[in-house]
Amino acid sequence: MDFSSRQSYTTSYYNFLLVNYFMKNPAIFKSYDVRGIYPDDIDEKAVYATGRALVQYLQAQVVAVGRDIRTSSPPLFESLVKGITEAGADVIDLGIVSTPVLNYSTTVLDVDAGLMLTASHNPAQYNGLKFCKRNAVPMGLETGLSDIRDQAIAGNFNKTDKPGTITQNNALTKQFHDKTAQFVTFDNTPFTIAFDFANAMGIAELPFFERFPNLTIHSIYDEYDGSFPNHEANPLKPETLIDLGTLVREQDAAMGIAYDGDGDRIGFTDETGAPVPGDLILAIIAQELFKLQGAGDVIADPRCTRALKEIVEEKNGTYRLCKVGHSHIKKMMRENNSLVGGEVSMHYYFRDFGFADNSNLVAVLILNLMAETGNKLSEIVAEVRRYHHSGEINFEVKDSTTLIQTLKEEYADGELSEIDGIRIDYPDWWFSVRSSNTEPVVRLNLEATNDKLLEARKAELTQHIQEA
Repeated sequence: MDFSSRQSYTTSYYNFLLVNYFMKNPAIFKSYDVRGIYPDDIDEKAVYATGRALVQYLQAQVVAVGRDIRTSSPPLFESLVKGITEAGADVIDLGIVSTPVLNYSTTVLDVDAGLMLTASHNPAQYNGLKFCKRNAVPMGLETGLSDIRDQAIAGNFNKTDKPGTITQNNALTKQFHDKTAQFVTFDNTPFTIAFDFANAMGIAELPFFERFPNLTIHSIYDEYDGSFPNHEANPLKPETLIDLGTLVREQDAAMGIAYDGDGDRIGFTDETGAPVPGDLILAIIAQELFKLQGAGDVIADPRCTRALKEIVEEKNGTYRLCKVGHSHIKKMMRENNSLVGGEVSMHYYFRDFGFADNSNLVAVLILNLMAETGNKLSEIVAEVRRYHHSGEINFEVKDSTTLIQTLKEEYADGELSEIDGIRIDYPDWWFSVRSSNTEPVVRLNLEATNDKLLEARKAELTQHIQEA
């Protein structure tokens, strides 16, 4: 073996050792966050390296850090902060907060970045990181996260003469609530509301609603428990809303509200306990924002109901489709100064909050509308539910690229959009198929003018996908 070959071999082996020292599984870096099982995939070394890499990549001086209540969060937090400070940056420790509050902090504090230690809606054995820059500008693989990943894997960190400091700031949640309260117009109307906090970060949002004496509040699973003993903190799954629906009916509540694990997604049931799809909620709150601020630009993902586009345009707003994922939607919102954006997955983003999430504001806008009209939530939902929607259906496939090409050819007579996977529209129905950013599956959504057509097209597409 000549010298250059030995050198190449040595370098490769050295990098192999670094990967295994700092990063057990580089695949924890997803399209727009870091996520994995603790400690098998993500551990103290991984978050330490990621914290150092973030500082080095951004040349950050100050980083705001928040965390959720998972059982693995305390040790990971200590390692994360150690990585940031040993890279020379100061840390503002926000404590236990929701992701919306972490994002908000980067719009009001003099920081270069924000890091949220959370695995969002994933089960208790997971943990991870969400990233943003100053003013809640998101970071994904295409906007810096891949560079941070590569730097964390390489482990070639700059030496620092002076480590950073750590200071606490526990005032941001109240400040976030104060700003959200400025949108309230329902405060003279009595409502009974039921909450399911799933023992997670939504509990931190309860004081916001308790400040309004006209609200009667009933809640379940309202003590922090990072093992999530009652159910996953994931309102997108109908089974997680069963207990909430029961509480709504028992207490004769006007609505039920459920948060995900880090509080950046919010799900609703109507007064009968029936879940309300996320895209219909977006249609409702867009109209209410138009009343408050005038018609504006609305961003949605390709899985959303066709009724959303119709409603926005009927109200003289502008409707745009965007690739699924918060980093994509927030970027497009900034480019168009959009008023609001949202996803079927129950994420909602607002211009007035740095183009970032505010779950509480969604609830406020719905309560405002109920107070204005005197209508029940089921009646408001019925006004925007113009079509029959399948909900999202997941399939494991071996070759998603070939599948999507086959479907494009099979349905070539429809109107094609390739913003994210494919969406193909016909006058009386449409469907979308896309590969998941977080799981090895493809996701099917379809909608039709009537239930019979919906079931026929769903069976047809299911057969195509299962044969792929």
